[in-house]
Amino acid sequence: MHKQLKALDSKLLLRIGDMDEVVKQIIDETSKSESGGEIKGIWLSKNFGSEECKDEEAIKKAAQGKSVQVKVWDDNFLINLV
Repeated sequence: MHKQLKALDSKLLLRIGDMDEVVKQIIDETSKSESGGEIKGIWLSKNFGSEECKDEEAIKKAAQGKSVQVKVWDDNFLINLV
């Protein structure tokens, strides 16, 4: 999948791992990038399942002290079209 996305000139990042570690890694890698890019915010849809609540807290924790705002939308849903 990564090769197919790259062939389409996609900048989508695919990562596998614990949510907090993946978010920390992406924030750190982006801030050290020579492209000068930075992550300023992370937007999430509010979920009420126990797994999603744990992920939300992990993302907030990973963003602490990194100048990254975390916004949780509790009245909208993320929609994926396949």
